[in-house]
Amino acid sequence: MSSQNIWNFWASRYNRLWVQGVSLKPTRAGVLSLLEARYPEKRLGSYIDIGCGVGELIDEIESTFTTANSHGLDYASGMIALAAENGLKTQWYCEDIHTFEPTSQMNLVVCTHSFPYYQDQKYVLHKIRKMLVDDGRLLMAFASKNSIYDALCLGVVKLTTGKAHYPSVTEFMALASDDFRPISTTRIKEKWYMPSIYLFEMEPKHDKRTAGKA
Repeated sequence: MSSQNIWNFWASRYNRLWVQGVSLKPTRAGVLSLLEARYPEKRLGSYIDIGCGVGELIDEIESTFTTANSHGLDYASGMIALAAENGLKTQWYCEDIHTFEPTSQMNLVVCTHSFPYYQDQKYVLHKIRKMLVDDGRLLMAFASKNSIYDALCLGVVKLTTGKAHYPSVTEFMALASDDFRPISTTRIKEKWYMPSIYLFEMEPKHDKRTAGKA
């Protein structure tokens, strides 16, 4: 079964998955907490949720913040179809991040739990940098393999989600180092038996050729 078919299979079941309570919901709460600290006036500019699934995070952002433009991207048509039923004023894209070409830059990019499934992770990070304005922010969260226990847990996860690579914190920082500077790193640990999940807040690096120019 292709990875797209796997996620299309899970789409109608997504809201009822057991990982909602111990992984997905705590991650969304962590993202909202960071956004509330960063934007206390509750106003966001334009943003995109990459790997948005059925749009749960976008729904919560739109319920909490005043936003300029919201965008959701997922390559599973079943996920996007359900997301589009939420009645949100969101532009939905059923595309692969590797080939997606946005028409404008964003103030914020959010990506939760989909990064391990991207074939060329360094390329995706470089592409996200180009999607952001210079003072924008990236919030990236995913299950991260930092121990033998993590490796065992995530090996089981692969049986239901397909091929994936879960970078350690150190590896992710190296992957992102050409394009981003870390601001904060938060471990999300709702239950003791869950593998490591980390939420990274990153700021874009500026092109050395243009840095300092008016």
